[in-house]
Amino acid sequence: YTNSPSLNSYPMKKILSLFALVLVTTLTAAQVSKTINVTTAGTLSTLLTPTELSTVTNLTVTGNIDARDVKTMRDNMPMLAVLNIVTVNIKAYSGSEGTYTYSNNYPVNEMPQYSFHNGSTAKTTLKTITLPNSIISIGSAAFLDCSGLTGSLILPNSLTKLEDYAFWGCSGLTGSLTIPNLVNTIGIGAFNSCSGFTGSIILPNSVSTIGDAAFCYCSGFTGSLTIP
Repeated sequence: YTNSPSLNSYPMKKILSLFALVLVTTLTAAQVSKTINVTTAGTLSTLLTPTELSTVTNLTVTGNIDARDVKTMRDNMPMLAVLNIVTVNIKAYSGSEGTYTYSNNYPVNEMPQYSFHNGSTAKTTLKTITLPNSIISIGSAAFLDCSGLTGSLILPNSLTKLEDYAFWGCSGLTGSLTIPNLVNTIGIGAFNSCSGFTGSIILPNSVSTIGDAAFCYCSGFTGSLTIP
């Protein structure tokens, strides 16, 4: 093997150039961003190419979406990590092509039930989500076991209801938890096993219903639970 080239036989500038090229290529491949406006709810899958569906990591959506579009994000975008839907309007949908396994009715202005959990596994690639400013409800199991979600959870001020198991098992969420002033219902196990939260939980006066185990196993909270 004496004729095999060694690392020392290559000029250092060439080695550095090759390293820089590999680094840039890796970083470029790691993040693929896309901003798209959906005029007609339910058409997101037709507005993205097969390559975009399989490679986009950072997605910003504007316009109108429904449960069919959320299903596209969940099931057909395997690399999706950062999702910004802050300005979208979530439309009502009735049918079998939404996020739930069977035919279902999805209300207007609700983050659909099972948004990022397909009934058996969660979309753990999802790291960050910016929720729509207009939603009034987060459906049951919408983010069930989405342990990949990290950082603070910002709930929109328009929110009135958190359905059962909405954020169950989202252990990567950190910081304090602020429940918006209009929320009146926190469902069963809504924040169960969200162990990354810290500080106190202070609920607004509007809360009238708190489901069983809503904050069970939230071991990171260091303060008390203040119930109006």
